[in-house]
Amino acid sequence: MGEAKRKDARLSPAERAGLEMTHKLANEGKLLEGGVAAFVRAEKIALSHPALATFRDAYMAGAEHLWTSIMIILDPGAEPTDDDLRRAEAI
Repeated sequence: MGEAKRKDARLSPAERAGLEMTHKLANEGKLLEGGVAAFVRAEKIALSHPALATFRDAYMAGAEHLWTSIMIILDPGAEPTDDDLRRAEAI
């Protein structure tokens, strides 16, 4: 059994629900939208806040920057290199 599956067995009900929601959103292509919603809720931003669209755009821009940067810095090849793992850990 993989390490991720062993860790999954020790999750609290809240952590398990979060993991399940993350999988659901990823499968639906809505992972980033879920992240925006979580950010808005965590920061107690009213859905009527005039800058809500700006918050969303900033969140999405950060996600796009991170994704693009990761894709650019990966070493060639299908298998992760030690440098790839070091960079990922540094992020």
